[in-house]
Amino acid sequence: MERNIVIAGASSTIAKSIIQKLAHQDVNMYCLSRTDDILNKNKIHFAQTDVLKDELPTAFLPEEIHGTVYMPGTINLKPFKRFRSSDFESDWAVNVGGATRFFQWVLPKMVNNSAALMFSSVAVQTGMPFHASVAMAKGAVEGLTRALAAEYAPRIRFNALALSLTNTQMAERFINSDDKLERSKARHPLNQIGDPEDIAELAAFLLSERSRFITGQVIPVDGGLSNLKI
Repeated sequence: MERNIVIAGASSTIAKSIIQKLAHQDVNMYCLSRTDDILNKNKIHFAQTDVLKDELPTAFLPEEIHGTVYMPGTINLKPFKRFRSSDFESDWAVNVGGATRFFQWVLPKMVNNSAALMFSSVAVQTGMPFHASVAMAKGAVEGLTRALAAEYAPRIRFNALALSLTNTQMAERFINSDDKLERSKARHPLNQIGDPEDIAELAAFLLSERSRFITGQVIPVDGGLSNLKI
């Protein structure tokens, strides 16, 4: 049976890997992004939309939705004393406000045994300097994941992936030299940073019926950083 998956923030590096992974399955993808930098345009439905600001195009959605992914996020790192109120408000708007708006939009069309996926950060459960704003916002994402998982069980599964530093365009400034990259790798027990393809593999699993006994989980994908000290 063909499945319909809706992806917000579809032009991000990880989203592109998820799209490539799902393109090999029996899946119709409905992708939203502020830009039209989307892979495999001939294989997806696309709407150039800002999920935070634009009127969401309800006619764009299929009649039945089997999976949803909310990708938009931020990496806003600096000392706490340098954050302004606008920084916290902006991070909250992207990570939490956009997610709530997106899910209120898609949930009426999500069918039984469907799945929803959000993204958190290793910095929520593992205190890290300079991560105050993103940790606060992603902490709310984790709370939203569990609350919706409880509210919509057993009909819809909600899970989240808590990522460490991953090789994406958003993280490029943290790994744009050999020295930065090697120091970032060394902070992880597996001595590497995240790879979008590995994250896409797990995302595709959680969106599929193979994960039918998993809900309300925040799964670390962090090279062991949150649980291991070696």
